[in-house]
Amino acid sequence: DGLAVHVQNGTFGADCVWAVGGISGTINTSSDCIKQSGVSAVADPYSDLTVPSYSSCDETGNYSPSGTVTNTGTKVICGDFSLDGTVDLEPGIYIVDCGSISINGGAIVTGDDVTIILTKNLNTCGANFGSVTINGGANVTLSAVDTDDDPYEGVLFFQDPAAGSSKNFSLNGGSTTELSGAVYVPNNDIEFSGGNDTVPSGCLMLVAQKVSFSGTADIENDCDMYGGNPINYGAVPGLVE
Repeated sequence: DGLAVHVQNGTFGADCVWAVGGISGTINTSSDCIKQSGVSAVADPYSDLTVPSYSSCDETGNYSPSGTVTNTGTKVICGDFSLDGTVDLEPGIYIVDCGSISINGGAIVTGDDVTIILTKNLNTCGANFGSVTINGGANVTLSAVDTDDDPYEGVLFFQDPAAGSSKNFSLNGGSTTELSGAVYVPNNDIEFSGGNDTVPSGCLMLVAQKVSFSGTADIENDCDMYGGNPINYGAVPGLVE
């Protein structure tokens, strides 16, 4: 529908909202920053970031681990990555080749200094670059790499820019999510539904074609932990297409 910011069945409050496309729904901004649509697009902050090379799978099929998931630096999962129960991701890069990520209701998922990449390379799976779904009832606490010389500093989820559309990032109602880092899905949408919160000490950056909210979501950011917000808005911050 060409909307860059769309709020459904709720109220969205932010200091500033800028959009390349239209703005729809009930949106409140601070007194010194009005809503603005039809503004110029900002540069892609991760346009130079590429998927690391790899030549084999560490896990295949529908990988559904429990307990601690070991990672010696880069772990390649060929197929779907399904998280149930209590799972702790060791620091490192997780490449999901030709599969999607689902965090199911009742799961408790934690992980510090992680980057999760959705791409395809080794398997034949058509246009399936994979999507991410966090279902209601899940408890998720994940933070991105916080090392100055790491190319993936501040990037939590990275969907290959070669991915087609309709592979969205979805947070469904009732999940408790503490995500710190960038969710980068440049050709797709990010959807918040129901009650989803982030913590004030985290830094959640959303880079997508469209970000939609329905129900109640509370997002509070402090991006100093990653050397500041890499997205250059000009005069004021905003959500952009």
